[in-house]
Amino acid sequence: MEGAQRPESGGLWSAKDGVSYWLIIGSVYLAQLALWYYSAKGKVLDDGFSAPEGIIAQFDGSFIASFPGTDVAWGLLGIVEALAFLCVVASLVMGEFLPGRAKPVLQTALGVGIVSFALMIFGSSMTSSHESVASLYTYFGATLVMLFYVRYLASPRKVD
Repeated sequence: MEGAQRPESGGLWSAKDGVSYWLIIGSVYLAQLALWYYSAKGKVLDDGFSAPEGIIAQFDGSFIASFPGTDVAWGLLGIVEALAFLCVVASLVMGEFLPGRAKPVLQTALGVGIVSFALMIFGSSMTSSHESVASLYTYFGATLVMLFYVRYLASPRKVD
């Protein structure tokens, strides 16, 4: 990739820039595909929108248990996770992973992922699951950093 033109900036791309780009963007896609596929699959396909006993016990007597109901909340969370997964797949199909391409669908996927983590933080906070809140907040923040980095990768800039 030595001397390859970057279409969005007109600057030159060094070999190390190309390697870095592909490692970063590949890792973002791989992490997001695995995370949202297995999360959604577990809730939607494996559990059939029914919350496991541990989740039902965790939310017993809480607001979530009375409205919308633990099973409904579990299913809705699975749908949000499936939406994040489908957005990542759509981004791949649209070729957003290519250098110089805008990445609005991938950014949407990351935004939906942030919403998913926010929903889980809300539920864990409600039931005083402080260790879960701490972990989820870390995932929330890491996804936010990923979103900003993907925005950076997609933005036109002059290369020195």
